[in-house]
Amino acid sequence: MKRKRSLLITALLFLGLLVYIGVGKLKGYQMLLNDGNVGYIRPVVTGHEGELLPSIELLLSDSASYLNLQSIRSGIPLVLFYFGPDCPFCQSEIEEIIVNMAHLRKIRFYLITPYGYSDMKRFVDKYQLHKYDNIIIGVDYKFKFGSYFRTQVIPYLAIYSGDRKLLAAFAGNMKYRQIKAISGN
Repeated sequence: MKRKRSLLITALLFLGLLVYIGVGKLKGYQMLLNDGNVGYIRPVVTGHEGELLPSIELLLSDSASYLNLQSIRSGIPLVLFYFGPDCPFCQSEIEEIIVNMAHLRKIRFYLITPYGYSDMKRFVDKYQLHKYDNIIIGVDYKFKFGSYFRTQVIPYLAIYSGDRKLLAAFAGNMKYRQIKAISGN
């Protein structure tokens, strides 16, 4: 009798574990197995999904040129990376991008900061960002990015398709594989 009871309890526990894992997987949680998405973060709902690039004016790192994001006609996926020059998470994110640049060559990155020109320039120099022809850096001197996306944290990444439509936005650090997967490259 004790053996049957132990067997029944073991079977119920095993069944409960399977149900728990199944429900977790359905909800999108990482459960026991590495399915390749470890470290992926969920997108933020912006209300701008599918919309074209917003009109945000940037002072570029050469300190003389300006760029309005709406004028970008890239034809390739692009990432708007909103950052703070002294933010350790932003520094970690740019390091992730730079180290994996061989995998991200077909994506154009626009690094955007609301901080002053000298802070942005220090960040550019520290990471030698001028070495990368697919990275463009600018100051959001009118502070439009934060209000458009209602950002509350940095880093904040908005990934756009080659036809300039918002695919998804993310608050927090992303792995390069997720950036590549979302952008379709």
